[in-house]
Amino acid sequence: MKRVACIKSTVNPSNPHVSPSLNTVPSRSSVYSRFFDNLPLKPYCTNDLSYGLKIRPKEKAIRMSYIQPNFPFIIIYLMFDVDRDEAGASWIDAGLPKPTFIVVNLANGHAHLIYELLTPVLLWENASPKPIAYLDAIRRAYAQVLGADLGYSSLITKNPSHRTWYTFAYSLQYELGELADYVSLSQSHYKPARGIREDYAALGRNCTLFEVGRIYAYDSVYGLNGQEELYAVVYGYIVSYNATEFAESLPEREVHGIAQSISQWTWERRENFKNRSGRHRRKTTDEELKQKQIQSAHNTAEIKRAATEAKIKKAVDKFLREGRKITKAGIAREAGVSRQAISTYYSHLF
Repeated sequence: MKRVACIKSTVNPSNPHVSPSLNTVPSRSSVYSRFFDNLPLKPYCTNDLSYGLKIRPKEKAIRMSYIQPNFPFIIIYLMFDVDRDEAGASWIDAGLPKPTFIVVNLANGHAHLIYELLTPVLLWENASPKPIAYLDAIRRAYAQVLGADLGYSSLITKNPSHRTWYTFAYSLQYELGELADYVSLSQSHYKPARGIREDYAALGRNCTLFEVGRIYAYDSVYGLNGQEELYAVVYGYIVSYNATEFAESLPEREVHGIAQSISQWTWERRENFKNRSGRHRRKTTDEELKQKQIQSAHNTAEIKRAATEAKIKKAVDKFLREGRKITKAGIAREAGVSRQAISTYYSHLF
């Protein structure tokens, strides 16, 4: 394991839930430089998760409070979301090694714990499955003993170099075997999560959608008349996959971002995709394209309708529990939908 000196801080690393006067972690340390160098060229990032994610050059993304640290198919950082008071010290209670970054929200004590891998794990289509399964088993075991959020997608993390958070940084890198020494791996840690296909279990929901979406895009790009058509085809496919293959679906804004990224990259390189015989794939006919677009629109409408119904039912349940009078106007305000939409499409829910 490669170790360098700890970045100095004004508080005890074993008790990071202390309000400092300012974030004293220097920005030019080797661990921060390494974090920046390891970023994707255009990572997802945002200052407010409720407004969704944007793709920006990493020179701009590093200024955001949330950022994507890993490439879609290269895992350099293992991340854990611990949502409880004094979460920054949870690794001590769990008997785990010191993280590379402990990124604390001082408003509530919640934290992201980030471990940097000395040898990254590749998730390419032809990558060896054993390191991927080993990585995923370690990730499950660590999340379990930390009491971390098991539904955390690991796409976005609190940016350790952003002044919104109080960060403890240690120039530590670990091999997978070193991390595994701190936990007892059982067969259950190698089992895929419910609702996720076994062959994509180790990738996480975002990587899984990216993987199945890009392959579908390669098969579909010929015969289309532009990037927008390719986006519609890919989005329709992965929005359906997202709704049916995961125990908990990703938010629509993330599905949109993944489809947009795939369609842009694939369309710019569309001449490179050939079938196994070396000839270009058969062009999609106008009728086939029309059917794909109809199916995409149908899938999107069904997903959005189901999501809206869920919000309305939740609002109705809340009114019933609180003994409040149920009116269409009241439910519309609570659910964040228009009264007209409730009257036209969702009256059957009352």
